[in-house]
Amino acid sequence: GEGERRAIQDADEVAQPAAERRRYGHACPLQDDAFGVQLAPGPAAELHIVIVDNGRSRLLAQPAFREALACIRCGACLNTCPVYRRSGGHSYAAVIPGPIGSVLEPSRDAAAHAELPHACTLCGSCSEVCPVKIPLHQQLLAWRGILAESGHHRQRRRLALALAAGIFERPRLFRLVDGLGRRLARALPNALVDALARPWTRQRALPAIPARSFRTQWKAAARARRPGTAAPPRRDATPVGEDTRR
Repeated sequence: GEGERRAIQDADEVAQPAAERRRYGHACPLQDDAFGVQLAPGPAAELHIVIVDNGRSRLLAQPAFREALACIRCGACLNTCPVYRRSGGHSYAAVIPGPIGSVLEPSRDAAAHAELPHACTLCGSCSEVCPVKIPLHQQLLAWRGILAESGHHRQRRRLALALAAGIFERPRLFRLVDGLGRRLARALPNALVDALARPWTRQRALPAIPARSFRTQWKAAARARRPGTAAPPRRDATPVGEDTRR
């Protein structure tokens, strides 16, 4: 779970979190929150409280992450996250997916979930819609630095990111690699392309690879909007949903 379960005095204490969950689209029944509540135990009854820490103490001890314990499991951050909406919950390989899961799971097992904080565009949409105002995108960014400094990223990942940074810093080289990679991916069999793209393709298929880059299409559209310029024929246009890979 996200926050620490606690004993409550009456059912009114659970009404507000349940209302917030329904408001933000997480349709869980009220009894999920109030199960096991006995408001008037008998004279011979005993009350046993079992607290399962599951990494919560580590979060509480870190000021950058302790606000995540206020999560009410409404699902708002999942519904708005562009990464979650396109990849699905199973791709996180965690009990709790989405932005909040990417914050909570590394505290429980950093080695197994070191990649989750990187499944984020840092758009801030999750923090914006959170009803309890957890700064999720800031926490995910903080996790990236902590996991990198603690050596949870493999050496080949560091080398790959360094290579990618070198390409991104050189526009001409980026355009060259982008064009060669697109032509090669469209020429190779789908099964081979999916194998090269793992682990991304373990739970999903790659989208159709366009014949032209976004930059090329944008420039062509800009030229077409100029006065007296005829629009170029779109012979390589890909219908929606059609896979052009061979």
